[in-house]
Amino acid sequence: MWFMSLGFLGTGSIAHDAGQPLGATLLSSPLVWAGPAQLLYFSALAANTAVFAIMVAVFISSARLMLLSMSLLPILKREGDRMPMLLYAAHHIAITSWAESMVRLPSIPKEARLSYFFGFSHTLMFGSTLAIGAGWLLSGNLPSMLAAGLLLVAPLYFATNIVASARNPMDWMAIGFALLLAPVAGALVPAGFELLVIGLFGGTLAYVIQRILNVRKAASR
Repeated sequence: MWFMSLGFLGTGSIAHDAGQPLGATLLSSPLVWAGPAQLLYFSALAANTAVFAIMVAVFISSARLMLLSMSLLPILKREGDRMPMLLYAAHHIAITSWAESMVRLPSIPKEARLSYFFGFSHTLMFGSTLAIGAGWLLSGNLPSMLAAGLLLVAPLYFATNIVASARNPMDWMAIGFALLLAPVAGALVPAGFELLVIGLFGGTLAYVIQRILNVRKAASR
């Protein structure tokens, strides 16, 4: 939570520079709840981007979380859990809560997983809300190099979490392809869409290669 919250300090500063009030800045964490989407949203507002374009960009940026929800919800679901509870849980799924949960939840009894997840994700959300508010209040008082460094902390933390949650060759291939595609995407893809393109192409390529290897392995038996 501490590492993730450091990144939200920089986002809060950007929100202040974009002319957003403190209340709206604080609400962005529990309502949007995706660090890259919040950063994209406030950066686009600061650049006077059209509202519809901002909506589409934030939607596409957050669409990646659907796949995370599809992989995590079956692990969280208990006997008798209804759709409203699962939708509420899905709202709390972001990179940090997903990566940490994928590592820890399998060793937790199934009936206790949802309680653990909510305790963890609510703590993350509370910490990010405090941090983005602090960033808003400190805006203009932080040296530019320090503000840039704080923004870098969150992606570094996300990257180490993803590496820690890698469990099979396909995961490692996806990570490797993402690293190779990152410079290309940064040069060719519009700002804010890099993660989506890297994840789509890197993950798909890793999946296709793994499927080919599985077919060959099955044929050789």
